[in-house]
Formats: sequence, structure tokens, C-alpha cells
Amino acid sequence: MEHLPEDVLLTVMQYLDVPDLLACRLVCKRIGGLALHPHVWRRQRVSDHNRYLLPVLRLAPCLASLSVVLPADHQQLYSITRCAVSSLSLIVQDGSAVFAALVIANQEMLGRLRNLDVRYWAEETVADAPALLWPVAFTSGLVALAVSVSDRHEYVISTNSLPTARPRSSLRTFTCNLRPDLGPFCDFVLASHADTLEDVDLEGNCNFSTSALTSTASLLAGIPNLRGLYHCPLLPGLDAVAACESLELVSLGVGCSRMRDAVPQAKEFLRRAKQLRNVTLEYREEASINGVGVDLVLALVSSGPSLVESLTIDINEYLFSTFDLQPQLQPVISALPLMPALRELELDTASEALLLAITPATNPALRTIKLHPTESNAPRCAHGYLHWESVETLLSKNPSLDLIVYASYYCDELDPNACEPCELGCHGEVWESEWFEECAYMLEHGDDGHCTDWITIPRLNLSPVLIDSTATP
Repeated sequence: MEHLPEDVLLTVMQYLDVPDLLACRLVCKRIGGLALHPHVWRRQRVSDHNRYLLPVLRLAPCLASLSVVLPADHQQLYSITRCAVSSLSLIVQDGSAVFAALVIANQEMLGRLRNLDVRYWAEETVADAPALLWPVAFTSGLVALAVSVSDRHEYVISTNSLPTARPRSSLRTFTCNLRPDLGPFCDFVLASHADTLEDVDLEGNCNFSTSALTSTASLLAGIPNLRGLYHCPLLPGLDAVAACESLELVSLGVGCSRMRDAVPQAKEFLRRAKQLRNVTLEYREEASINGVGVDLVLALVSSGPSLVESLTIDINEYLFSTFDLQPQLQPVISALPLMPALRELELDTASEALLLAITPATNPALRTIKLHPTESNAPRCAHGYLHWESVETLLSKNPSLDLIVYASYYCDELDPNACEPCELGCHGEVWESEWFEECAYMLEHGDDGHCTDWITIPRLNLSPVLIDSTATP
């Protein structure tokens, strides 16, 4: 080993785990020196669950990532360590906001920090939020920033007394659970990093009025290289974002009735944004019950055929578990003939009317339909789909199409509510090996529930109706 060149040793040592790297310090002077080389530590990931965390922070020159919860024992080391990390993840609880800001500032000073994930879950020291959020907003050199704040409280986030100089634009990805009280923080980050941002995720629960978020949409519209906008609530002025020529991926969150006033601007956005290729519409319970934006999909085709290639209609699964009608369904059926570029369609429904509406003439590019049904009248398992006339019709008319459903392969034989095909016991050979392997794995890992998965429905040339008890399996 003493004859091996240093670069060869470093290449091998980078694949050692943390305990072995620390042990290498005691092998000999040469190996011990290499064990502290940045090259062997730059891929290591350490969390506060790791028993070697403290010696790593004292000895290692760098890490790929560090994940810790604050407050913590021996936490002072987090703010003074010389171990530079590329990715820092902090869960910040009561009384730790100021200290968390010091930890971030230390890593910023070390110069390696590129990805920062901060979750502020305080229950009693809510007023400390600005002491953490504003230092986060001013952290320089970041490529990705994710901020999540507990939605159990409202926060006072003021822009008063902030420095006039903004951080240099560097972020490419920004994630924040947007809501009205976090608007000033979110808007500040969007404005500061507009020149470099490409993906923005506003992962709020959408159960709030967006009327106070008057500037967020205009700031999004001012991001020249915006490529993806995810989980975006219906914002005032959202139609302006259609001017982002690079924007191809969008998911809109439709929540409570208080968003109703923003629906027309959301429709105008979808009508004008001809550059969109991937669209997701996410509906919360109240939106579906009260008909808020249920026909948004029609805006995609209101001025002519759409170029959208992937469409997802995501409806809260708990709401419709006992209902057989979804108000978003008919608008989707109406829009499909004007979506010739559509390649993938994903829905939380198993409507036979929808399946029968799809033909190579109306949707020639369609290659995949994914169903995550929540209606009570939907098949309970993949086997049940084999006996739906609409499924056989769909697959026979569309030879290039795959139908994929999220379900169990078969009903549990002990389930008193098992579907009729499973009670008859037919087609047990179709997914025999997959069913056995999946259930064996789940039972091995302590899960005795239904073995659900994304399952492709095969073309078997079956009878279009439920078989009777005399049929041959």
C-alpha cells in the first residue's frame, strides 16, 4: 500500500463510511493524513442520528450534507465547526431561531454551502421567526433554498429595518409554503433571485384567501428563466405569469371558496400560456364541494388546441371516497378532443365515460393513463378492471396506450367486501408472481394491509362483462 500513489488511495478512501475514515487516522501517518483530505469527505452525509457526529464536526474538513434538529446537546459545536457542508438541513424548534441563524452564518462563511433546508416548527416562540427567516433570506451563494414554517400559527414578518442591499442572485430552486403572513419573506426571495431562479415551489395548503398576496404573481412574472411553478395557489394577477416564455411545468392549487375571486385570472393564465407542456390541477375538499375552479382545464383549450403533453387532475382522495361524481370530470372529457399533443393523463377517477371518450382520433399522442380512483363504485383491485367493458374498449381502440391503476392486484380472499371477479376466483395467473412477491415483501416488513401498487392492465381479450361462476379461469 505504501507504493500506491496518493490519488489512488484518495479514490478508494472516498467510498469508506464515516467510522472507517475516522479509524484510518490511526493506521499510519500517511493514511492518517489522507483520512482528513477533503476529497474523501465531500460525499459523506451525516445527521444527528449518527453517533460519530461530534468527532466528524471536529475533524472532517467538509461534508456533502448535515442534518440536525435544534435545540440539541453539544449544539455549540454546530456554530463554530470548521467542517464546511454543501447541504444543510435544520429542524428548528422552540428557542432556537437565533442559534440556527448562527449555524447558517457559520456555514456561509466557510464558503461551501449551496443547499439550505430550514423547517421552523416552534410552538411557543413564534415571535422569533423573523430572527431566523431574514438571515436565511440574506444567505449568499445558495443554489437551492427550502423553507417550511408550521401552519399552526400566524407570524408577523415585516420588511421594516431590512438592509437596503439585497443578496446577489444565485438561487435556481426556491421552495416555501406560501401563505399571506409569509408573503413578505417569499416576495423578498423572489425579487432578490429573479435573475437566476428556474423552479419555484409554493407548497401551501391553499386553504386561505390569496387576496393579500398582491405582488407575488408580478414577481413570478419577472423571473426570465422560470421553468417550473409548483403548488401555486390561485394568486391575484396570475395571468401575468403567462408572459414567462420558458415556463413549461405548472401545478395550481385550488383551495377554499375565498379563492373564487382569483379563478378568472387563473383561467386567463392557462388560456394565454401556450408554452405549457406539463399541467397539474390540485383540488382541496372545499374547492370541489363549492365548485371553485372545477372547469379550469377548459381554459387550456379555450383559444384552440392545446400543446400540453401531460395533464394531472389531483383531487383530495378523502373527500370522494363515498361519492361517485367529481365535478372536474366532465370538463376533462370536454377538453380531451382539443388536446392532440397529450401523452400522459393522470386522474383520481375511474370514470367509464372518460375511458370511452379516448380514441386515437381525439388523442393520437396519448400513451399513458394513470388512475388513482377514489369513488366508491370504482373497481377495488386491478383484477376488477379486467372485467370493465370500458377498459377492454379503451385498450382495443388504443393499441399504443398503457392503462395504469393504483390498486391491489386482487382483493384479499378474507375481505368480506371483495369484488365479484375475485369472489369467482378467475385470472389468478395474470399477476400471480407479482402478487406473491409484493405481499411477501410487505408482510416481511410488518405491513399486513392491502398490497397496492401502480399496476399496468394487460390486454387479455376478455369478455366485456363479469364472468359467471361456470366460466373457465
